[in-house]
Formats: sequence, structure tokens, C-alpha cells
Amino acid sequence: MRLQINNNNNNSTMKTLIRPNIQKLKPYASDRNTCDFQAIFLDSNETAYPLPENLNYFRYPDESQTELRKALSGYFEVKSENIMVTNGSDEAIDILIRTICEPGTDNIVAMAPSFQMYSVYAAINNVEFREVMLNEDFSVDSEKILQTADKQTKLIMLCNPNNPSGTLMYPESILEIARRFNGIVLVDEAYIEFSGVGSMTSKISEYDNILVTRTFSKAGGLAGLRAGAAIGNAELIGYMDRVRSPYNVNSFTTRKVLDFLKNKEKNAKSVARIIESREFLTNKISEFSFVERVFPSGANFILIRFRDAGDLCSFLKARKIFVKDRSQIPLCENCIRISVGNDFENQVLLNTLSDYEKGIFSVLENTPDAIVSGRSVVLKRTTSETSVIVGLDLDGEGKTDISTGIGFFDHMLDQLGRHSGCNLTINVIGDTEIDEHHTVEDTALLLGKAFAMALGNKTGIERYGFTLPMDDCLASIAIDFGGRPWLEWDVRFTREKIGDLATEMLFHFFKSFSDNAKCNLNISAKGENEHHKAEAVFKAFARTIKQAITKSGDGLPSTKGIL
Repeated sequence: MRLQINNNNNNSTMKTLIRPNIQKLKPYASDRNTCDFQAIFLDSNETAYPLPENLNYFRYPDESQTELRKALSGYFEVKSENIMVTNGSDEAIDILIRTICEPGTDNIVAMAPSFQMYSVYAAINNVEFREVMLNEDFSVDSEKILQTADKQTKLIMLCNPNNPSGTLMYPESILEIARRFNGIVLVDEAYIEFSGVGSMTSKISEYDNILVTRTFSKAGGLAGLRAGAAIGNAELIGYMDRVRSPYNVNSFTTRKVLDFLKNKEKNAKSVARIIESREFLTNKISEFSFVERVFPSGANFILIRFRDAGDLCSFLKARKIFVKDRSQIPLCENCIRISVGNDFENQVLLNTLSDYEKGIFSVLENTPDAIVSGRSVVLKRTTSETSVIVGLDLDGEGKTDISTGIGFFDHMLDQLGRHSGCNLTINVIGDTEIDEHHTVEDTALLLGKAFAMALGNKTGIERYGFTLPMDDCLASIAIDFGGRPWLEWDVRFTREKIGDLATEMLFHFFKSFSDNAKCNLNISAKGENEHHKAEAVFKAFARTIKQAITKSGDGLPSTKGIL
């Protein structure tokens, strides 16, 4: 049954769902909600002398989140009055329970297995929590949910797509529940962007009893900032707003969400990439003999039933790969939930699963900052100057994901990955406000180390590589992964910088790489165009590496019997 709401009527049906004490509650109010933020504020005991670096944050944030709600209005295609900004979608769930459920009297009905925090918030608020088991294929039985509800049921919780199964409820099933239930239907859409199914936010004007929760932790990539929203009937949002803690979302988070909302095209590409990776993983994981079933997913994770989930989780943890064992919850015996990672992480996972299938239990030089699986490596290094993560798969397809903060350097590293055939992921946060030196040096250091570790004992590799002219410049490079670092450099640049990269750092890059990859490098290049010259060097370097790392047998490429 759909609730009939008149927001101007104090005797509205919605009001009957609200706890009496909440109806009487006078919410926290700030006079700043009604004035220009350029005014003089002496009302909230903020410091008068903030440090220069804190000038953007010494004031309390806008308590009503006017600017953000306006931006979200366009994003969700609803009115601002239908939106409450929350500290992650979890806060919205807790606030809703506190707003409508009388402790010790009312109850909540929810699908199970589902998001664990539903029952946690119900227990915290002393509200009975009734679970309706999903079918064996994790589909939802709408009729059972409705039959479980009674006159004391204030809330039905639906997670769509569901966590941990990833399965979907289609819109008509949700609307059928909303039509027949005289209470609030919470639709948790934390993963909706990955589903290909439309959001229930488009139905809130027709169904007053549907409340949708959304988060920016998943598709938004802002899990560390905790931002979400509740979208629903304006009267219900108004009551929930009374319960919400003031200043619940900080200024920095608000800025970052606003930035996210300005980059729709880029965000859509990111979601599409995750969906593509999810399907790739689904297909590849299905091929392993110890996999019993991969469940269809509309989220950014996959639920898989293995022959022995506990044993596999232990194996993955030993390789420093963390997944979620769901075996202890109903219907999920021997099931593991695996999040979709980036290209490198996914490849390392698949390589590790292949090792598990083959019974290869050795771990090569793993440390808290290094994961080695076959010829795949992920390394991290953090200093006071830089934080660097390098992912390398020698047997990749030339896929790259590069971000160093130095545009031309990114371009060169992209050439390295693409032309060597290696999958290469590099993420750097460095002190580029000073200069590029530490970023370039530490990237080369870790990249060289990654090659050394991925090559392992070098059994079967060609070891040597060389290349000749490229483009309009003559670039000649020879390499020997023989274990002895040395660099011969015969490249002269007449410009101080190419783009935002100092040309003197190119020598330093290859020197640091040679020292840490333990390889002999001979590099020479001539030409007129400085950009082309640098690019020719990196392309030639990549082609040289591709030749040297190729496996052509099982022998060791040395007459000494050791490298």
C-alpha cells in the first residue's frame, strides 16, 4: 500500500510512522543557515587565528549542506528537499531506524544474507530484526518478505544489488513491496552504479514510502572520506534531519564530493572499467577446477563458491591477498567475496589462484611491502618525500595505469608498459611542489626492483636485448639482466625541460633503474626534436626489455650456471 502524503498536513499518514518523541524534537539550528558566509562569525567559538594551512577548515561546515544538496539534486534528479547528506550511507540507515522505530516495540524485516550492519543498527536501537532467507540462488522472495511483516513492522530493508551475493532485485519487485507495505521501504543502493539497473530515486515522487540510500564509497572512490545520502519523501527527510548530528559531513569531504560530481564522464569510464574487469574475472575464475560456482553480480565484487574456502583464504593471506570469507553466514558455505581490483591486482590474483591449483605453495621474497606471484610483482615504498606503488606483470598485454603527478613522465612510463608488453601500474604521491627529483628517482628505484623480483632466478629468459633506430631519432639501447648494474649514457638534451620533466632527470631515472634491476644498460640517442628523442629512448628501452624478458626455454642463460 502506498502512503498518501500531504506535506502541508500536520496529520499526514507519514507522521503516524514517526516516533512521538521525534515529532516533538527541536533540532539543532544554526543562524548561519540563513545568512551570507562572508559575514563576521562570532557565534560558534572557532579559533580567531588559524594556521595558514587550515584557512579552508577553521570554520564549521555549512550545517544544511546547501551547495552540496543542490549539486546532488542534479545528480540524483530530485529536489534538494528530498536529500539528506550523510556520513556514509550507514549513518542514514541508523538515523532512519532512530526516527521511525520504537525501541522494544517495533520490528524490521530484511532479506538475508545481506549487509551485516542492518542487524547491528537494529540491535543498537533495541529493535527486533526479522530475517527472510533468500532462495538458494540468492534471489528474493517478495511474498515471504511481506508475509513476515506485521502491524509493528515499520521498516523493510532491501539491499540492491545485494551484499554479499551481488544479485539484483528488479524494479517491479521493489515497487510491489512498496505498494503493499504500509511502512518505509529502505532501498540500499550502495552498488547500483555497477548494476545496469535504474535507481529507485526516480520513483520517490510516486512512492512516498521508498527511501533510497546512496554512497560515494564505491563508484565514487571516496571510501576514506565517508559520504552518502538519503533520498526520499521530503517530510520523512525533514524528520530524519532532526535526528542527524549537526555538521555530520566535514568540509574536506564536501569539497571532494563536489569535485566528483563535476567529473561525470571520467566517473562513468571508471565504472565501465570495473564492470569490464568484473566480467573478465568472472570468466577466468570460472575456469579453475576448485571453483564450484561463480554467482552473477551487479556490484563491484563477485561471490564465488569454492571447494574449500577456508584453505584458499589461508593460501591467499599467505600471499598477502585479502578477500572476504563468507562461509559462516547462511547460504554461503565455502563462499568467498572478492572485490574487483585494478588490472594488476586482478592479474596477481589470477596468477596466485593458478599457483594454488598447481600446488605451488612457495612465496618469493614476500614482505609487508612486496607481493610476488610468478612473474607478477606489486611493491610499495613510503618515505617522508614520496609514496610509490608499482605493479608489474612481465607476461601481460601492455596495459598501463600511470599516475605520478608529472605529465610527461606519465607519458614516458605509459610508453614503457605498452611497448614492452608488460602490464604496468604506477601510482606516486610525491613532493612535486618542491621539484620532480624525488618522484622520478623513487619511481625508478622501485620499478627496477620490481623487474629484479619478477625475473626471479631468470631461468629461461633471453637475458639480453637490443634495439636500433626509432621514429625520426636514432635511439640505440642494449640491456643485460645479468645481475651487474651499470649504465652507459650517451644522450644530450639542449632543453632544460620537456613538458614538466627536467631532462637531467632522465639520466637519473635510468641510473636508478639499472642499480635496482641489477642490469647493464647502454643507451645512446641522437636527434633534433627533444620530445621525440626522449620518447624514442623510452620506446627503445621498452622493446629491449620485451626481448630480454622473453622466456625461450628452461635453462639459465649463463655459462657460469648462476646469475
